[in-house]
Amino acid sequence: QISGDVVCAVDGAPLEPGEAVRDGYGRGKETIKLPATGGVSIRIMLGTGLAKELVTGEGGEFDIPLPAGAYACIATYPGFYPFMDPDCLVEEGKTRTLRVVLSPFFMPGGLRAV
Repeated sequence: QISGDVVCAVDGAPLEPGEAVRDGYGRGKETIKLPATGGVSIRIMLGTGLAKELVTGEGGEFDIPLPAGAYACIATYPGFYPFMDPDCLVEEGKTRTLRVVLSPFFMPGGLRAV
């Protein structure tokens, strides 16, 4: 099993539909309003094939039951750079905890330190 959550790289806030997260520019409270529906898409790959796919729930959390094996974990969300962990090893009888950290797209010509 793989369990975890998805957060914004800028402020550590969970990526939840309809909420806002900091965009990383300026010192104020510049934010990105997240889409009102749909969570983060999580895909679990076994080799080149799709083993499981789901959309995160409330709080950006997810639980994915899987047999033991070596997987790659991919997460995507509109307006954010994709996440990939090529070494999502699931061991028999254990839960793999995964924190997915997504960074908002950069503004053209912009610079952001995270």
